Amino acid sequence: MLEQIRNQQEYVDSVYEDRRQLIEEKSFVNKLYQMEIDRLRYMVSSYLRTRLHKIEKYAIHILENATLTQRLSTKERNFAQQFVTLYESHVNDLVLGKFDAEHRSLTAEDMVLKPNLDGFVFCQGKDAGGVQCDDKGASFVQVTSADRYVLRYRSVQEHVESGAIALI
Repeated sequence: MLEQIRNQQEYVDSVYEDRRQLIEEKSFVNKLYQMEIDRLRYMVSSYLRTRLHKIEKYAIHILENATLTQRLSTKERNFAQQFVTLYESHVNDLVLGKFDAEHRSLTAEDMVLKPNLDGFVFCQGKDAGGVQCDDKGASFVQVTSADRYVLRYRSVQEHVESGAIALI
């Protein structure tokens, strides 16, 4: 009888130990999943922060260009319009209100901040073929999906917009 009780106790202990190890393994897997979720949440929030920063920086330019305005979501478009309204009001109160009427425009060509299309970007091809490297068309680069490149944005802009090249 004592032998059966000992065997039963060993069995209960082994089941308990197996269950504890299983819980630890599940806990570890859950922690890995949580880390991945946190990483993705950080990446998305970082992307959105960067996007809003660029919308703020180039708001007037974006709203003047119909193609760029169409790329914004409804909320982003509303944000950009409200931002420009507040920015114009602020600048008019501080500075432009003291100038002559012909010098008060924030939408004059030389007043609108535009992105630098001649800046370099990291990109990777999706079998795009020949991509023009410079504005003069003097040299070409054969962009493939296996390689990564540092090129001027202006030379790859149309390929990025068509989806043939991805920015990294």
